This record gives sequence, C-alpha cells and structure tokens, in this order.
Amino acid sequence: MSDLEERVRVNMRNFRKRRKLSQKQFCDALGWGYHILPDLESGKTKWSLARIDQVSQHFEIPPDFFLMGEDIMQEHTGILRLLYRLEPEKRRSLRKILREWEVTDIRVIEEILKFARRFFQAGRRGTKKEN
Repeated sequence: MSDLEERVRVNMRNFRKRRKLSQKQFCDALGWGYHILPDLESGKTKWSLARIDQVSQHFEIPPDFFLMGEDIMQEHTGILRLLYRLEPEKRRSLRKILREWEVTDIRVIEEILKFARRFFQAGRRGTKKEN
C-alpha cells in the first residue's frame, strides 16, 4: 500500500470516528453494504476515487480533506470547505486569482475566501430580488 493510500485510509477512518458514526451508520448513510467499510478501513480494499467523491459529496467535505495528512488537514479544512461550497465557476475564478496574485499565506487566502463567499451570497440574494 502506498503512502497516499494509507493516508486516505487513515483519514477516512478518523473522519468517521470524529463524526461518531459506527461502520454500519456510515455505510447506511452512503447506501453501501455493511461489508464494504471494514475492508476499506483495514486496507484489504483500496479507496477508489469514486468512493472518495461519494463520501465528500454526501458529507459536504472537499475530497482534498481525505488526501492530505492529518496536520495539514486540520489547518486547511475550514478554507477547503469554503472553497468547496462555491459554485464550480466561482471556485475556478478564485483559484485563478490566487495563482495570479501568488498568494501563499494561508491566513490571507482564508480572508479572501470568506470575503468571496459573502460577496457571492450577497450577489445571489440580489439576483433573486431583481427577478
């Protein structure tokens, strides 16, 4: 098993435990048979991108959450959630801006994302009133 596969396996198990979900509850929430999760958590079966995507969409967690190490995951989770909840076009626009501005300070990125989220939400409310 590669380091990345091991990291995903550990992060998924830790995520489920932090949510205080049993393996059965987790499987039920995703519509999986109960036998699947024990094999995934033990490493007997590898996590597929489709399964990672299904978990991330169901729990509204960016897939990056499961791919990063524990230390990085704790630091960036709030930022990733903000970015993940934006519509795809707005997400691409923000990523492009951050790259062009060469913004690397995590606190600055977090503030930009908070501002952008409020800005996009205000715009969404404004368009509803106009229609």
